[in-house]
Amino acid sequence: MSLVSLMNASALSCLFAFLSALAWTRSATVRVPYSLRDHEGEPVQAPSLGLDERGRFNAQETMRKQANWNRYAAGFGAATAMCQMIVTFPL
Repeated sequence: MSLVSLMNASALSCLFAFLSALAWTRSATVRVPYSLRDHEGEPVQAPSLGLDERGRFNAQETMRKQANWNRYAAGFGAATAMCQMIVTFPL
């Protein structure tokens, strides 16, 4: 494997690590405001309520968004690990 391709894998590893960090940061800070209506304007039966220093939020929808951002972060983390494997163990 050439030096150029190893440098590309290393640069990709850095990029994926950065994207993973951004996604995990977003996962930790995302919240869905409390509302008695859903995103389509329809009334919600019984929204789950969370309360923190910034006020009320919809706990169930917040957890759903956190799960999505965690999924992205894990995918970027896996891509980082694969790039590092290419750099560390070249063929």
